[in-house]
Amino acid sequence: MLRRPGAFSAHIKKLMDPKKGRPKALRPADVVRLTGGKVNATMMSSIMNGKAPWNTRIIDALAKALKTDPRTLRDLAATDWVTETIEYFKANPSKVFGRSVAEPRRIPLVESNVLGESLSAEGYPLNDGRCIMSPGEYGPKAYAILMNDETLKPRANSGDICVVAPSRRVKKEDFGIVGTKKQGILMGQLRMDKNYVVVEHLKPYNTFSIERRNVSFIFRVEAVVRGDAPVRQGPPARG
Repeated sequence: MLRRPGAFSAHIKKLMDPKKGRPKALRPADVVRLTGGKVNATMMSSIMNGKAPWNTRIIDALAKALKTDPRTLRDLAATDWVTETIEYFKANPSKVFGRSVAEPRRIPLVESNVLGESLSAEGYPLNDGRCIMSPGEYGPKAYAILMNDETLKPRANSGDICVVAPSRRVKKEDFGIVGTKKQGILMGQLRMDKNYVVVEHLKPYNTFSIERRNVSFIFRVEAVVRGDAPVRQGPPARG
């Protein structure tokens, strides 16, 4: 299945998330440092804004720095470029490849300031009247949230679109939304232990501690589509 352009960027951001042995998320500057300067700050900014690199040396340097399979990153970059070219020419993927190609999946889009009206008690959109193309595969229950505020900062800013999916557990510095039985829907940085889920956001600063028994659902941010990403007017430039 063809992915939407931005799958490479979404995968890089996922690799930068906190994980075992690394409690804090990597910053773009950290990745630049880990590549030994083979990927500079300008390249990294372009990648974070959704543009896959054309140079395989950059891709391989990122793979080595982030300790992942370079073949996976090469495949994602190639798919981004092919998909963007097909979209630019408004071509039929099946005609281009000479075989049946599944269309990218559409997922519901809701707005952050009306989540209480838009989501069911289980955390799913009540209707799918407004949709976007998913930037990757995040499971059948994934949907997108258009941010109208700063409650997911620094993971996402106002104007960004967050793709979320249900999660049974969260890591130390995950971001997402939590449905509660008494306090409504909360968004922010998430932490979890065996008794509580903690939700924290910076603007305005607030911290909420919810007993696990009072949590209805947790949806973790899986990818962020930057609202300020430049829109290309011509065919993809290969740099």
